[in-house]
Amino acid sequence: MLSLVLDPRAWLAVLLAAVLGGSVGWVKGAARVRLEVAAQQADQERELRRMESARQRASQEVQDDYAKKAAASRRAVAAARSELDRMRNLLAARAAEAVASAGGVDAAAPERGVVGDCSEALTGMAAAADDERERLRALQEWVRGVLNQK
Repeated sequence: MLSLVLDPRAWLAVLLAAVLGGSVGWVKGAARVRLEVAAQQADQERELRRMESARQRASQEVQDDYAKKAAASRRAVAAARSELDRMRNLLAARAAEAVASAGGVDAAAPERGVVGDCSEALTGMAAAADDERERLRALQEWVRGVLNQK
């Protein structure tokens, strides 16, 4: 038994077994760490995808809302122009009646022309102002959505 304790080959076998046993444990530990890191990365990627999806949904909601309000604004402008045309036609008919009863002279024609031109210009300006207001509101909503996601 003493010869076995003093035998260098026995010590070499014990040392080799210890190294191999320790390296197997180290390899298992490294694999466990790699799995934990991979799981953390997967969690981070899922969170980033969730955040990006929320940003995309918010952006789409703002775009949809802008499109609805822009369409409503266009309908309002079309209605205003239609009403303006109706009023012009009514005034033209009344003017024709007045001219016929006054002996063929239309003294109010220049004033009607100026009022008609002004009302058309104001309708166009109102339409442009409505469009710009909706663009600004949509941009503000988009910025709020981006800032709230952070």
